[in-house]
Amino acid sequence: MPTTNAGTINMGTPESGVELGLGWDSQRAEIIPNRCIRFAPVKEEGQTIRMQLKEVSDTSELMEQLSVSAGMSIKSAVGSASAQGKFASNTKVTSSSNTLLIHATVDNGVLFVGPSQPLDPVRSAFPLHGNSSTKAPWWVNSSEVSPVIHLTEEARDILGDGSARNIREFERLCGDSFVSAIYSGAELIAVMTVKSKSRSKAQSAQGCVKAKLSAWGAKGETSACATAATDQKNGSTEVAVDFTQIGGAGGKIPMNQEGFLNKLNELPSEAQAG
Repeated sequence: MPTTNAGTINMGTPESGVELGLGWDSQRAEIIPNRCIRFAPVKEEGQTIRMQLKEVSDTSELMEQLSVSAGMSIKSAVGSASAQGKFASNTKVTSSSNTLLIHATVDNGVLFVGPSQPLDPVRSAFPLHGNSSTKAPWWVNSSEVSPVIHLTEEARDILGDGSARNIREFERLCGDSFVSAIYSGAELIAVMTVKSKSRSKAQSAQGCVKAKLSAWGAKGETSACATAATDQKNGSTEVAVDFTQIGGAGGKIPMNQEGFLNKLNELPSEAQAG
């Protein structure tokens, strides 16, 4: 049914939660807890993983690297605080200290609305050739299997002849849009600040972190980390980590630098688990 709001909109998950197929009122930016379409969930397997390692000198540069605007740091499109923006605005970054931004994201395969196939509650987007047949067995009612996404019988009854009155009632009960895809994953944002009376010692400590996080810097890890460990032990250098994680489940809170590095390694598994 064409409407004035036809099209696809990508937005953050509302605080009330979301499920595939739920209605959406784009005027009020609210979920409508009715499913007025017949569909089957389709899951794309695999993950996309990214990591950014960047020196930042102030809060505005931190926001820029996280692609967060000043307005977004307060409110997002659906009225709830942006986790990335909140972290950026609450994290103090000054040019007097050496500050490193570590930003890792894991995107799981998208879960999206597909034609109804009752034998596969959640099917793969790329099935094996031997399992790719859409023909239903003899014991399945062919009316339950559809090559397209369509309205439920109840929704069609509400829509009726498509008069203006029926359309208004349809949009009230079903919305003018529906949730067609859900993107999940995990994100880890960390700001590592090194403070030292000596700039060379601060750079040495920061070099150790870079070496551990980057295969290209692995050659200098031994000497940089040995010097940094000595400086931290005698108190001449202080390393602080402020981080937040969005998404993922089952992980541990890191209590030291090594624990933080392990957290980065475990992020893809956490994203898959929750």
